[in-house]
Amino acid sequence: MDDNTLKIKSVGSEIPLMIRFNLESDVYYEGGLVLVRTKSVTETLNGVTTDFTDLYNTSRKGIVLGCGGYAFGFGNWGVSTGLRFRYNLDDMVSGENVKTDGNPIYALDNRTDITKDMSVMVVLEFNYDLGFTMAQSSCGRTRKFMLSRR
Repeated sequence: MDDNTLKIKSVGSEIPLMIRFNLESDVYYEGGLVLVRTKSVTETLNGVTTDFTDLYNTSRKGIVLGCGGYAFGFGNWGVSTGLRFRYNLDDMVSGENVKTDGNPIYALDNRTDITKDMSVMVVLEFNYDLGFTMAQSSCGRTRKFMLSRR
């Protein structure tokens, strides 16, 4: 008896290229581009695995925005938490390298459904501050960056 078990597995990586603005109130805002590369997409139904990588746009780009704040720290170590929102600008299942013979997938009729993926991420970040180790400050409140001269 088949139990109709379906498992979809996607393997890939994301590389965010971001800029961050830190405020005096220990809050940060960040934003930038994200490069997404999908290595493989497989589906396993009732023990039979099928590779669907050719039906996916394996190289996409998107935007990422985030915000968060400093949670706690000790010594040169600090812990921050936040949220990130990612939205891909490229369609996941259509593109130059997608082999669909002109037929849209994930549509049961002649519609061309847009499949742009997005995600919401919870960020837990551990930082080691080299600036506090290598730079000296006379006021003790903040220290200059280790490569800058004042």
